[in-house]
Amino acid sequence: MGHLCHPCQANDGLSGVATGVYLMKELLKCKTLKFSYLFLIVPEIFGSIGYLWKRQTLLPKLKHGIFMEMVGSKEPLSLKHSYHGYAYIDAVSRNVFHHNMSSEFREGGFLELACNDDLVLADPDFNVPMISLQRFPYPEYHTSLDNMSIIFPDQLEESYHTILHILDVLETDYIPQKKFVGPLYMSRYGLYVDNRKFKEMNKKLWHVMQNIGVGKSVLEISNELKMNYFDLYTYLSKWVSHDLLGKTDV
Repeated sequence: MGHLCHPCQANDGLSGVATGVYLMKELLKCKTLKFSYLFLIVPEIFGSIGYLWKRQTLLPKLKHGIFMEMVGSKEPLSLKHSYHGYAYIDAVSRNVFHHNMSSEFREGGFLELACNDDLVLADPDFNVPMISLQRFPYPEYHTSLDNMSIIFPDQLEESYHTILHILDVLETDYIPQKKFVGPLYMSRYGLYVDNRKFKEMNKKLWHVMQNIGVGKSVLEISNELKMNYFDLYTYLSKWVSHDLLGKTDV
């Protein structure tokens, strides 16, 4: 979701709308998706209230939300968690921010950063967990200086790719199911991780083996072991290719 109600403001609203449009164009290229996606461009607060109030049959299908605004200025990107802070979308975004950001970032609870339509989605009658990505505060906020001169393409790119990483986790996460019993002879399948080349992965390898096949998803395992989701997903894909693991949807 993005809002389009602040006149003559480039960062506050328009930057999030532009990022969302590019995301939807990218998703349209995907032939198979686990989720469907809806991008709302609404006047702030009352736009989302009106949209959802008229479409209450849609609510059970809404699993997660991402609000995008103020994502083009030079300030560090911020992750604002959902109201409860422990939803699946919180776990996904937390892993992405902590393991895939190459620059400084901020992280805050629901009321610690700027609130917008995520307030509406958090209402008990709607109850859709929504995170927010923003670069707030910034000095030009709600002034005539919030114009194209404070929008930087590389900042928009970072915002775009960060959300794309979040969607990648949502689309690919699964619960690994073991197709073998007992300890695995890993070298036989080329799955042993060389301590000299990948020291961190080698240290956590035994813990990975202890956590697969017990009902945890790849994301849950990576968060518990403080690992990058994509590193663990790529590694476990080798297990899947040897038919050692099956996949169950989260």
